[in-house]
Amino acid sequence: MSDLTGTISFDLGNSPREFTPNAVRDKLQSAVTQAVGMAETRKRLEELGYVTIADTFQQFARFLHEDIEKMAKLIKQYNLKPE
Repeated sequence: MSDLTGTISFDLGNSPREFTPNAVRDKLQSAVTQAVGMAETRKRLEELGYVTIADTFQQFARFLHEDIEKMAKLIKQYNLKPE
């Protein structure tokens, strides 16, 4: 499994890659967190069907790793195969 430490998900198709400098990722994360924290922005995103979660990229990476592990266990447990 690749290292997902540098992942930020906006669910808008934008996520800085591992080659993005930490300072740039941190500034971007701060701006997104601030924007999502604004009631007007949050309301509009939710009206459009988005779930607004302002996690850090480390928190998102941990969530993603845990979710992948859970899904892998289920796939093995039920011997699921792609169709």
